Amino acid sequence: MTRTAALAVLLSLAACSHTPPASVASDVCTSDAARLCPGVEPGQGRVLACLRARTGELSRTCKLAVEPPQQAQAELDRACRPAGEKLCPGLAPAATFDCLRWRYAELPQACQDAMWVAQEKYDQFKALCSADLDRWCKGTSPGEGRLVACLRPHAANLAPLCREMVTP
Repeated sequence: MTRTAALAVLLSLAACSHTPPASVASDVCTSDAARLCPGVEPGQGRVLACLRARTGELSRTCKLAVEPPQQAQAELDRACRPAGEKLCPGLAPAATFDCLRWRYAELPQACQDAMWVAQEKYDQFKALCSADLDRWCKGTSPGEGRLVACLRPHAANLAPLCREMVTP
């Protein structure tokens, strides 16, 4: 799956009925942060930086939640491709993952985890890029990577965290 197709899949997960709590990363990483980053004061991404520096020691779910979007995309594809081929054969990538959302309870735990993280990445994208989307991409309809494709030519002018989300 190409990066654009994978990101399109992530962005299409917005309608997932199995929406995680407001912040999956903070929920699934609480014990990892307490264990690995004691004394690190929250704010300005310090806890996230600490967790990312100790990726090899994180629980699987926390690792997925703190990974940059590109790694989460690869994990989503790896974890869900077999289920997609079995439960939703012959569909395009975005349609496959739409199909998998409806068959969520039948998915292996690794795929469910990856889908939850994809939802978190979508929520992060919307939160971090909403001003830039309003500025540069008004009228661009979401889906199939169109929003990311619209933002990329403006990378130098994007908010720093949005730029991190949309540039390889």
